[in-house]
Amino acid sequence: LLNQNLIESCDLYKMINIEGYDLFMCHFPMYSWTNKERGSYMLHGHLHTLNDTLPITPDHYDVGVDKNDMKPVSFEQVVELIKAQNQ
Repeated sequence: LLNQNLIESCDLYKMINIEGYDLFMCHFPMYSWTNKERGSYMLHGHLHTLNDTLPITPDHYDVGVDKNDMKPVSFEQVVELIKAQNQ
């Protein structure tokens, strides 16, 4: 897929900033990540559950499709979900 230009990169983890939100993305959930203390959010998958089985903090969100009605999650949805978790 990389050779067919369908995927831009394949990383162990990646930090991006979208509209002022620092998003640290990794397949696995982590309890410590880049800029956590400065308000970045952890987006992860791997858990493959329909319910929360780990004590995930409000700055995490499981973006796996099995957690999200078998659909990908848009950036706008991530922002709304993070806001809801932090109320």
